[in-house]
Amino acid sequence: MCTFESERSVVVCDIAIGRVTENLGPELEEHVRYEIIDGRSTRVEAADQVAVDRFVALVRQGIEASNR
Repeated sequence: MCTFESERSVVVCDIAIGRVTENLGPELEEHVRYEIIDGRSTRVEAADQVAVDRFVALVRQGIEASNR
């Protein structure tokens, strides 16, 4: 399960992290930080200069793609 902690931080389950990383990579790779937590999830945080609506949209698209 993926959980938004705030507009700039989301905990992504291992099943979805590959798709989320792909979505964020080309556009935001230099402005996103990844932190592995508990070996089963990854916290993804966007820097202040990242547009929140774009970050959220790209993360949601990655999560949805992983559920197909």
